[in-house]
Amino acid sequence: MPAAPPAALRRLIDQVGTVDAVGVEERVAKYATRSIKKKSKLFGLKLAASMIDLTTLEGKDTPGKVRAIASMSECNVFLFSADPKISTLDDYGAVDRIAMTDVKTTTWALLLQMAAAKKYGWEQRHKFEPLSVAMANGEAAAAMLSGRTEVKSHMTMLPFSEVERTTGRIKTVLSSRDVLGSPYSAAVAFTTEKFDSENPKVSAAISDAFDEAMDFITQNPEEAAKIYNKHEPQKVGIPAIVKMMDPNSPDELRFRSAPAAFEAFADFMHKSGMLRTKAGSWKDFFFERAWSKSGS
Repeated sequence: MPAAPPAALRRLIDQVGTVDAVGVEERVAKYATRSIKKKSKLFGLKLAASMIDLTTLEGKDTPGKVRAIASMSECNVFLFSADPKISTLDDYGAVDRIAMTDVKTTTWALLLQMAAAKKYGWEQRHKFEPLSVAMANGEAAAAMLSGRTEVKSHMTMLPFSEVERTTGRIKTVLSSRDVLGSPYSAAVAFTTEKFDSENPKVSAAISDAFDEAMDFITQNPEEAAKIYNKHEPQKVGIPAIVKMMDPNSPDELRFRSAPAAFEAFADFMHKSGMLRTKAGSWKDFFFERAWSKSGS
């Protein structure tokens, strides 16, 4: 196990909340020697600690073990390119660069590994890792739109996928549907087994509230967009938000609590050595009250 992080980083982890200790230590260990002086660094470290994927947390099998209450949404992720010479994965060369939020552990990085394994064979799953660069979505989108940096490819999702796609100059090289055969759960709500066992009525109420909210969004997309815009004002306006919520768009955004493509990720992560225990099904990651849902 990595050495314990310094006091400043420990306080940061405490702010994020109770999650699997081993998973947190592994995610933040590489940052332990860095000073935290600016707000941007603090934000970045907090984001890194809080966005550990659920499959990693569940697989650690520690007293802080977590499970999901519900999936919150599903959609597609895209590999876009603004480079005229790149249309397929075969077109990438040693000098090309692919931006994504993290080059090893995010679902986006895993999707690129899965795509490489599917096309070039298992031993070539890290084929695109040397070309990958860690970059925030906003920064990467700006680079794609300007065309003036070495970054001319970007792994991303809504809302950036909609912005980049509608320029007419940026091509889709790959989508998560190409790899998984369906959209995948982009976000889940989860908690510790300890909290759930000590607060079963609260957890059940949260689960029911998610189902009710998702039904409302699906049946009333414009009203849902107005509510969202009221609390999170967007420059693009209500019609653009509703457009992004259209399940028939290339992004296929849907708000549903049933998990999607968990098993595909878990199988790949186990085969790669990232998960110690092979999952029997998606139900291994969710509390029992979700097992009646049609998940994958």
